[in-house]
Amino acid sequence: MLPTSDLPSPESLTPESVSTLSVPPEKVMPEEGIIQQQPVDASPLASTDDPSLAASSGAAPAAAPPAMSPAACSAQLKVLFPALFTGVAKPLKLRIQADIQARVPGLFTKPLLSVVLRRYTGSHSYLVALTQATHRFDLDGAPAGELSAEHKQAAMDELTLRRTTQRDAQREVQKAAQKAAQNDNQRKLQQDQREAQQQQALEEQKRRNRATLLRDFENTTLTPANFSVLKGITVEAMEGYLATARQEAQALRAAQPEMPRSVMPRSAPLDATRQRQPEPRGDRSRADGRPGQAPRGPRR
Repeated sequence: MLPTSDLPSPESLTPESVSTLSVPPEKVMPEEGIIQQQPVDASPLASTDDPSLAASSGAAPAAAPPAMSPAACSAQLKVLFPALFTGVAKPLKLRIQADIQARVPGLFTKPLLSVVLRRYTGSHSYLVALTQATHRFDLDGAPAGELSAEHKQAAMDELTLRRTTQRDAQREVQKAAQKAAQNDNQRKLQQDQREAQQQQALEEQKRRNRATLLRDFENTTLTPANFSVLKGITVEAMEGYLATARQEAQALRAAQPEMPRSVMPRSAPLDATRQRQPEPRGDRSRADGRPGQAPRGPRR
């Protein structure tokens, strides 16, 4: 910083003297000890806070920094602080967000930095690091405070909950896949059964048609040519149907043989001793068993 007595008065400023004016390129922040680069402006009028002077000098107003996405913010943190945000995840120092804002003021907005750090500290690798580390780390990768047992336990509980949730989700997916496979197999089986029943019904209908054709042919007096014309088929096709019908009829008779007479059940004759005797006529039967008169009482 130049002494005040060494600065020229505004009245003595000329274009030649402005070009030779010495401006310090760096500014030291005594509260943090961090050197921050400041852009050097060749014109002292361009750095004034008076907008009228800035407009008269022809300098354009400073444009607002472009909006940064969370992915770009995360990549920028890795570039600025590689000792902390690259490689294996490390537990962050408490209130690390304030340290970042102090190191690079104005580069990240507070809401954006909060979102990025919340995602970083909620990742699986970071939770694992919390359960294994003993210290927290600052922006330079140096230990910055011990890791409390409470925070370790909270990380373990969160990991356990996530594993349980993931295992339950996998089980649900497997159950859904098995149920879908069972439903597909059941639908396929039902479809096959319906097709088999339809095919069986079709074959049975064809067999009946051939049997009807054979019965009509055996009972008709028409010639084969006229009979085929009557049925609307060719003679060759009719002969094939008739041959098949005869084979089917023969196979049906072979499958159902007649029962021999020797094994047929006979009705056994009634035993003469067990034949039913006629019942007496009640009060009209005589004492000696002869019907017709009622029994008389004793004589006096």
